[in-house]
Amino acid sequence: MTNTRSALSYLNYGLLLLVLLVYQQVHAGEITGGWVKKEQTIRGEWKIEERADGHYLVLGEDFRTRRAPDLKFVLSNQSVNSVQSQTAMNGALFVAQLDKARGAQEYKLPDNFEDYSTLLLHCEQYTKLWGAAALK
Repeated sequence: MTNTRSALSYLNYGLLLLVLLVYQQVHAGEITGGWVKKEQTIRGEWKIEERADGHYLVLGEDFRTRRAPDLKFVLSNQSVNSVQSQTAMNGALFVAQLDKARGAQEYKLPDNFEDYSTLLLHCEQYTKLWGAAALK
């Protein structure tokens, strides 16, 4: 009987984690997430909002990263784990130049952003990949 209760407890815990993960990723038509550090730390969450005129990448007030002269958001189909500084721009789609290294900001996404699996913040001038985020 104890083994059955333990198994059910683990199953319930696993289901709760799954529900929380799904809720975090898709909430009211939004996609949300955090950043995976590559060469620099990026703090703060991001979300993709659907609006009447398209989809937007929205960075919150808590967004923080190190400044660089040529930081760009790009979309990629390389996985978060496999993408590297030297390969970051391979097959990438430009989204926008980062306006500022801190605080809330938003950028309109290309219509075909859903064809990509990863969002990257990359310094093209120095070939340095700041960080990545999984979109799917």
